[in-house]
Amino acid sequence: MATAMTRAQRLATIADSVMEAGALTVHELADRFRVSRMTIYRDLAELEAAGSVWLEQGKATARRSSFTETSSDFRATLRQALKQSLCEALRPILRRGQTIMLDDSSTVRPLIAMLGGAGPITLITHSQTVALEARQHPELRLILAGGAYNRALDSYYGLTTLSVLRSLRADLCVMSTAALQRGVLYHPLEEGAAVKATMLEQSERRVLLVDHARFGHHATHVVARAGGK
Repeated sequence: MATAMTRAQRLATIADSVMEAGALTVHELADRFRVSRMTIYRDLAELEAAGSVWLEQGKATARRSSFTETSSDFRATLRQALKQSLCEALRPILRRGQTIMLDDSSTVRPLIAMLGGAGPITLITHSQTVALEARQHPELRLILAGGAYNRALDSYYGLTTLSVLRSLRADLCVMSTAALQRGVLYHPLEEGAAVKATMLEQSERRVLLVDHARFGHHATHVVARAGGK
């Protein structure tokens, strides 16, 4: 059952979802949030007026004045305190010498500074944003899984990215997910789901960081089942 949320929470979560996916249709959003299409249209109109999304022909697209300003950096501004708290909970399991995989979720970004302080640590990611932040911490050995570059998400996807990830092994994988329903992780983009699933497969230990807004929703592509191998 979906967690009830206020309109302000729904607006923030819609913006977050569109920024993460790059684009979502009104139908997908109405289905995910279990509200009418008219309600979603009103929400998107407000977000469009605020400059967060661009609405055209039934699809909400991430609005950006640069490649990362609203797709990556904007997502990082949403629910910052909660994301920081989720990452803080991981401190007890961080160890020197670990190899850790991070996806391109904005939720995991507060963890980068913590890893820098706990180093030396090898950090594997497909996110250009994560890689740029990791450069500020010389204790981190960075491996960037390149491939086809998605400008809206400032990350790499595709066969090359998957091939690089499959050639590596991590002690720990930390990621978030766009939606979680009945123990199943979902993502709106096929290429995003493939990267997340591969990271999970290549890691000994897996940690999912999600807040209440993700529960009770689904998206098009299955990533994995929570608690599964």
